[in-house]
Amino acid sequence: VVLNADARWGICAACRDAIQKTLRVACSVNLYATPPYETSLDPHADDHCVFVVQLSGAKRWRIFLDGEQFPDLGTTIPLPPGDVPFFEVTLWPGDKLYVPRGAPHVCRAISEEPSVHVSIGIDLDPTLTWRGAVEACTGDSVSHLGPFVPALRRACLPALLAGDQNDAFAA
Repeated sequence: VVLNADARWGICAACRDAIQKTLRVACSVNLYATPPYETSLDPHADDHCVFVVQLSGAKRWRIFLDGEQFPDLGTTIPLPPGDVPFFEVTLWPGDKLYVPRGAPHVCRAISEEPSVHVSIGIDLDPTLTWRGAVEACTGDSVSHLGPFVPALRRACLPALLAGDQNDAFAA
């Protein structure tokens, strides 16, 4: 596992810069090399959205369908119980996958060769959510509503800044 690969290699920094320019949010680039038939990490959920690109080998991803909706950055997310429904997808070189923040997942290399993928983590700052927008407009904190109103944790401002309210409401 190479965390913050964008700080080590120019190609990863260029990838990060292009994504940040397009999405208007901070991101980081990590690389994961997994030995044949092994997992790179235990099952977990991230507090940020992840775009995955398979570089070599193959990995089977299991995405569990019962995670916390739109967790705040820095939130520790518990794993769902073992009987939770899931779906699986196999990535081959060049394939891409989006894993929403809060979606528990695990991946395993499925061939006799090592598997390498790059993960681009989209760091959604709380100010770029509907909660942040409401607080900026009113000057009042609504953080106490977060556990009860998951929609307040949805992303909104990058799309609004781009002038596309439909994308903002869909985020």
